[in-house]
Amino acid sequence: GFGYWSRKMGLAVDNVLAVDVVLADGTLVRASKERNSDLFWGCMGGQSNFGVITKFKMQLFDCPPQILGGLVLYSIEQAATVTSAMERFCRKKDLPLECSVHLYALSLSPDEKALALQICYLGDPNEGKEVLRELVECAPCLDNQSKVTTYQNHQVFSDSVYRVKGIPSYWRSRYVREDVSIPIDTIVKVIEVAPVEAILVIEHYGGKVRDFPTDATAFPHRDQDFVITMVGFGFANPERRKVIVDWINASTNSLEAVLGDGSPLNYDGHDSFRSFGTNLPRLRELKRRYDPDNFFRCNVNIQPAEVNVEKTSVVIEESPERDPSNLDLTGKERRPNSHDGTGTSEISHQGLVRPPAV
Repeated sequence: GFGYWSRKMGLAVDNVLAVDVVLADGTLVRASKERNSDLFWGCMGGQSNFGVITKFKMQLFDCPPQILGGLVLYSIEQAATVTSAMERFCRKKDLPLECSVHLYALSLSPDEKALALQICYLGDPNEGKEVLRELVECAPCLDNQSKVTTYQNHQVFSDSVYRVKGIPSYWRSRYVREDVSIPIDTIVKVIEVAPVEAILVIEHYGGKVRDFPTDATAFPHRDQDFVITMVGFGFANPERRKVIVDWINASTNSLEAVLGDGSPLNYDGHDSFRSFGTNLPRLRELKRRYDPDNFFRCNVNIQPAEVNVEKTSVVIEESPERDPSNLDLTGKERRPNSHDGTGTSEISHQGLVRPPAV
């Protein structure tokens, strides 16, 4: 999972320490780097191909009580200036890891489009204002809505945009290749012809996401910093579906020369090769071992590797018998939670299965 913390703390999968997984045969197991490590690796970015995760053990870190965040709106006539300024800003080698920027192009009404920078600084708000000043002031803005806020409020403030636009929706998301620049003129043309139901988003990540090799987790796309996403809302209206799909298809074609192979898995559904790249052969072997009948297939599906020899059994590391209701994800006896904002935390999906006995 991506988020405003990704540049500083990595992806969500980089902060998972252990999981409880229900396999296709109903077995409930624990997986971590120390235990059933191959299954753990596959679950960290392999979507739901290997089982149902009922519990996560997560690495925690401190969150500042106040941050700087919000939207800065510009007229659509400033699209080239703002998009170019955003790319230059995000490519700065000394850009603080606390800083993240996303760009939105959207319709305020059938007759009015606007551009918005979504800025976030996960540190001292006054420091953030100075860091972001050159970007925010790259062009005259219509409205600067950035403010001192909490991370919790910033995390959900854009939800209302998607609720207003309505669901269902049609998405297309791709990374920008590492070796190219964002094609500003093409982006502007895509924005200019976008239907009223459409939003174009350019997100920037990088930072600690890049600190892990492509095979550190099942998710491989770590060396491409920008993601371009096109969304068409109001897809429930049959008369508008073709307009939306045609715009997304045409936009993708016009940008194809700079687009990479994959996208964030929770944004879009590519074929398995585009989604998992060079990690796919290892994932197919894991699929053959843990789900040979492809029971878990409503996802970016990983086909089990072909079996050329007698199928081997999956060896699951077991623990000495102890009270399962009093074990944590690493198999240790539970102790009351007591931490100061760092450490670890367990998140359960209650009511699905009983606590694991192995």
